[in-house]
Amino acid sequence: MPAGRIPNLDTCTRWILSCCFVCLLVFAEHSRAESIEETIVKAEHGSVSDMLDLGHYYLVEGREKHEAYRWFLQAARQGSQEAQKQVAELYLAGTGIDKDLEKAAFWFRTLAENGDPEGQYLYGRALFIGEGVPVNKPLAYTWFLRAAENGSDIAKIHLAEMSILGDGVELNLEKALEWRKELASGGNAEAMRELAWMYYRGEGGPVDEGAAFNWFLKAARAGDLPSMGRVSNMYYVGEGVQQDIEKSFYWTSKTAEKGVASAQYNLAMMYAKGDGTKPSEENAAHWFLKAAEQDYLLAQNNIAWKYSKGIGVKMDSVKAAYWYRRSAENGDPAGQYNIGRMYYKGEGVEHDEVQAFTWWKRAAEQGFVLAQSRLGYCFVKGIGVEPDMRQAHLWWSRAAANGNEVARRNLTILCAESPDVCKESLDGANVEKEEQRLSGE
Repeated sequence: MPAGRIPNLDTCTRWILSCCFVCLLVFAEHSRAESIEETIVKAEHGSVSDMLDLGHYYLVEGREKHEAYRWFLQAARQGSQEAQKQVAELYLAGTGIDKDLEKAAFWFRTLAENGDPEGQYLYGRALFIGEGVPVNKPLAYTWFLRAAENGSDIAKIHLAEMSILGDGVELNLEKALEWRKELASGGNAEAMRELAWMYYRGEGGPVDEGAAFNWFLKAARAGDLPSMGRVSNMYYVGEGVQQDIEKSFYWTSKTAEKGVASAQYNLAMMYAKGDGTKPSEENAAHWFLKAAEQDYLLAQNNIAWKYSKGIGVKMDSVKAAYWYRRSAENGDPAGQYNIGRMYYKGEGVEHDEVQAFTWWKRAAEQGFVLAQSRLGYCFVKGIGVEPDMRQAHLWWSRAAANGNEVARRNLTILCAESPDVCKESLDGANVEKEEQRLSGE
């Protein structure tokens, strides 16, 4: 039976029921209209609560938003703090009235002077950024302070930041530490993390890694992702707490499961090494792939390597080439070198020496020593480029200077076979000079 269908009713009966339903809707709409008319009458006779009701009605229903402004304004003039805030926000957004930052600031100030902590914060913010009033950071600090004393957490956050930076007030790390302690003690996870960093760096007092760890841990337990990652790292190295690889693994897992790419990469490495858990190449590959899909460079190169070797996953040279290329396109020199190698061998992609040379050159220009050595070989053999012994000498010299023994041996052979190319010494200055000459600088 179709959902909502009444069984065993003839057409006439269903028609009657439909008519009754329409009548009920019309009656409800009529009753609502009467209710609005009654509210208008009460508001016109000075009822502030009815003015507010009308303001919210016109604002939420999406009809005649200027009417929302009109009724909120009347209530605001009667001293309603709720209406004053609404009028300020309508001016700020240009809803139901032309946008007017000066008038928004006027109503925020009115609200602030009436002792409302949110108004005090919002007027302070207007002064801080110059929204409808000239920038006046010392005065902004005063209003933030009043708001904070009335319980505004967001004002306390601004006070801490201004004290740390000396922005509108004298730099005072000790005061910033106090504000952050107050926020952290009230359960603000972000403040817990910022307080932890202050202890860690010794801001507002001596360095205290133990206190830093404790606040990072509290923030992590409150669900703060950066703190979860920090706790994992501190457990791993034993910083501010006794080293505990298993607890590091626990927090790395929790952070990775929340979608943090760096944690997913770290978790993959822990599975690969068996740090805090049993080794599992399958789990390592799973988390490398998760991180790679978020463009985490190291993970892309690692999952590509696993596909190329069939470690933890089924061997797949096409997927290996795909991930090497993703890594390469994101600027990773290891990925650039490896996708060049795949093009040279024709693994997962069609054999293409020009592409191989292009990617090796990009990696070499970033200082990747294997690519520098490979580039020298390309210039000698004419792989993807015209042979050029001077360029071969240049790139092998750079690779040799970076400690590559293969390049050093190749230089010896090159100089024996082509002594004219090697007349200059191989010190760094001459390599630099040769590079400039060949590039036309």
